[in-house]
Amino acid sequence: MKYILSILGLSFMLISSAQACMGPMFEEKTFLHKYPNDMSTVKFAAKVELKENLNDSGLIQVQVIKIAKGQPVKQTFNVMYATHSCGGDHNLKAGEVHHIAGEFDANGTFKGAWKGVNFGHAQFTDEGRIDTPRVPIK
Repeated sequence: MKYILSILGLSFMLISSAQACMGPMFEEKTFLHKYPNDMSTVKFAAKVELKENLNDSGLIQVQVIKIAKGQPVKQTFNVMYATHSCGGDHNLKAGEVHHIAGEFDANGTFKGAWKGVNFGHAQFTDEGRIDTPRVPIK
């Protein structure tokens, strides 16, 4: 009986964890506090102001403030961000300023999700760069 309960408990944990993010190292963010250290694979990077969240659909309209790399399709465009349990872009509000790094798809929508260990302020240096490696999600 003890083994059956252990197996049932483990099964329940595996099933329930499939719906939740497994930890900060799996979190994806599109809107960053600073630019990633390595932007060699990035086609476009900019500091942007959030304008309009499009019905929590995973799209938000942004306005370019300053371009760091590449050229935008337009000065105002839509950015796709993750809305699943590992999506780290929560409670986005118009007027906030963030950095983005990624590329535009064929429809002109920006995509640039990054995965890392911790996106907290402790991960940034005085120079405004991220201390730990970030991996762009393709």
